[in-house]
Amino acid sequence: SVTSRITVRGKAALLYDPRLDSTNGGAGSHRPDNQATWAWVNDNVGRNPALQLLWYLLGWKINGKLAVGLGIPPKLIDIASFITAANICDETVSLAAGGTEPRYRADGVFGEDDPPGLVFENLLATMNGVLRDVVAVECLV
Repeated sequence: SVTSRITVRGKAALLYDPRLDSTNGGAGSHRPDNQATWAWVNDNVGRNPALQLLWYLLGWKINGKLAVGLGIPPKLIDIASFITAANICDETVSLAAGGTEPRYRADGVFGEDDPPGLVFENLLATMNGVLRDVVAVECLV
């Protein structure tokens, strides 16, 4: 019979991590306006909801045309707030059963036809976040 369940595991999109951008308060070669500098650093960074939201706000271009996300110019985004939020998401928390894990992680899929408000709402919920003026994010701990 035909299977009714399919599981796909992958790295998905390359992310801009402002903590790896020496021009925005970090240390490294990532740049918000140059997708060639974005990377899949590791599974933990790729699952960071603050960085996923920043990726959505910046958008992803194919052949110079916006393909996914909003395409907001980096100069209109409070990059420092995303550094703070990404660090909060990465904070190590202790588990009641023992061990630790990062405070907030997100996995999911959204489509081009999903309203931006729905994408914001879902990503913000995964990090107990608040989007301020569409350009700054705050994680509430």
